[in-house]
Amino acid sequence: MMNRKLQQLALSLTLIFLTGCTLVETDPPPDQMIPKENKTFSISELRPADDFYGYQNAKELLQMELPETDNSNGTLDIIQKTVDDQIEALILEIANSSHTENVIPGSNEQLIHDLYWLAFNSHSGKHDTSIQDTNFLDSVISEIQAADSMNALFSIWERLCTEYDNKTAVFSYIMPNLENTEEYIIYINTFGGLSLQELLENAFSAAGDRNTMRDLLYAAGMDYDTAKDHATAIEYMLLDIAAGTDFDALEQAESSLHTRFHGYTKQELEQQLHILTYEQLLHLCGLQEYPAERLYFSDPAQFFLIDSLLDESHLQIWKDYTICTLLKDWELVLPPEYGQKNNFDGMTDQDYAIQAVNTLLENQIGEVYTARYFTEQKRQDVTKICQDIIDMYEILIQKADWLTSKGKTALIRKLRRMQLFIGADTPHEIDPADAALIGNSMLETFLHMKKFHFQADIEKIGTPVRVNGFEAMPPQIVNACYVSENNCFNITAAIMNAPLYDETADPAVNLGGIGAIIGHEISHAFDNSGMEYDETGCYHPGWMPEADVQAFQEIMKRTVDYYDKFKVLNTYHVNGQKTLGENLADISGLQCVLSIAGTPDAQKKVFESYANVWEELTLDSYAREQIYEDVHSPAMIRVNAVVSCFDEFYAIYDVQEGDGMYVSPEDRVRRW
Repeated sequence: MMNRKLQQLALSLTLIFLTGCTLVETDPPPDQMIPKENKTFSISELRPADDFYGYQNAKELLQMELPETDNSNGTLDIIQKTVDDQIEALILEIANSSHTENVIPGSNEQLIHDLYWLAFNSHSGKHDTSIQDTNFLDSVISEIQAADSMNALFSIWERLCTEYDNKTAVFSYIMPNLENTEEYIIYINTFGGLSLQELLENAFSAAGDRNTMRDLLYAAGMDYDTAKDHATAIEYMLLDIAAGTDFDALEQAESSLHTRFHGYTKQELEQQLHILTYEQLLHLCGLQEYPAERLYFSDPAQFFLIDSLLDESHLQIWKDYTICTLLKDWELVLPPEYGQKNNFDGMTDQDYAIQAVNTLLENQIGEVYTARYFTEQKRQDVTKICQDIIDMYEILIQKADWLTSKGKTALIRKLRRMQLFIGADTPHEIDPADAALIGNSMLETFLHMKKFHFQADIEKIGTPVRVNGFEAMPPQIVNACYVSENNCFNITAAIMNAPLYDETADPAVNLGGIGAIIGHEISHAFDNSGMEYDETGCYHPGWMPEADVQAFQEIMKRTVDYYDKFKVLNTYHVNGQKTLGENLADISGLQCVLSIAGTPDAQKKVFESYANVWEELTLDSYAREQIYEDVHSPAMIRVNAVVSCFDEFYAIYDVQEGDGMYVSPEDRVRRW
């Protein structure tokens, strides 16, 4: 077998030079599909007119390392690694501070310091609470195993939910009402974090899931063979539920968030419930004090199928499933007696402590990180870029010949009402009572945190919606997003790092980096999903004139057809419909920043910077998975398919008919 470095080299050559980089109608000859070991490659042979992604990124990709544990590595991953290293240094700095006597109770520093050393000493065994933690877990599991009826188990589910925010088969969360975004709704979901479709379609996933549950039940005290049999029974039930779920309909509904929010009144629910009562459902979700006129469901058919299985004949299966979800959820803080398969046992004491702080104090870490690394200059610069992009979008909308005057007015009204959340929120007000969140053991602390966050979420019910785009993602995550129901845009502090944003860089370089990302996210307000929401964030398909809706349908069809023709690994076609929203955003974002750049010299820098954003080394197996699962097109196509749509690219790089990057003018897709 080739060593890892040679594998990376072959992978780079395969992905960059020989696959999916151009619009291909036929497969190449077999002898061109796999690079031969004796074939030499010269980067100087690459031409932007044939493969702009490869031309711009080849040198860096050939030098890039792909960690053994990762499927891919690229620009965004490298920035995130830098941020993670900075956060680790901050945690250690706070943990090792000699000025703890001056730390304010409830402050970020106090919580981080105390949790770090609790985790460090617990993992090392210096602070041993395993007996009390084991006794507590034993009592919880014994109570579950002793439940002699489904009603008894329902009572346990209620307590696990309200006390520990533990999610079993049915749970809730609180979110704005899509039809009236000034109020919150209670949203009922099922099987959080578990992909039933993956279990149904992939035998390896189903077997792996069964084995995980077997090990958890074994850790909980069952003998190995019994644990295996009980885990198999759980898996069969999950597969039965998966078989009764219409995943095709759910996938089609992805184009509209609204189709995943089905509202039922109490009377309507009671007419279809098999086992549960309306009151029991509220109790299971910790909502007994918050009766609502209407409950909302992501997949009512699946929910009612689960309800039909909540009978006495499935009691043992549901008890076993409850134990598995509890131990999996509490994995970070399990005592040794429950840790036979604990993924944290192999960590050093320091790494475990850092992991614990990052997991349990995410918001506090975000505030500490931004206080150190997010400057007011960054906020002002990126805010200016956002404002320039919004101004340019207004110009592009005004010039769009496919829009009616009423349609232009509606889009611009939504654009101007969009709220921008740049970098990070203002620090929260310190509450000395928060110091008590750090308990005597890691398990106790974990449960304090779970209850704290559950109560904070549930207390939103009955209050006016407070739009805060910073809640969409923590500031230490390298990302940005648009939130349809709030008509707001969030870009994190962590993503504002070189090479995406550099205070010393040419403005055009920043436009191609952070600017294209901002333009991408803002344009989601006008993609195939965003166009269903009006300027207030309410689901309102009729907010746009019908003529404009029809014209946009034609743009979407052309975009789907355009991307359907692209391949990766010379075999796997991009799914133009699945990736439609992201493709529209890519094209729109680049069109906007190119328009701002203005001159050919500046636009050339935009193209180059944009290509660098999506520089990524990817295993071929992961590239195949992306095609089937990811709503984004693969990195190469996010570059080559997009830049090929712009006349400016052809002029700057002298792209001619017959070149690999050439797309006929009538096939080039433009958003505006």
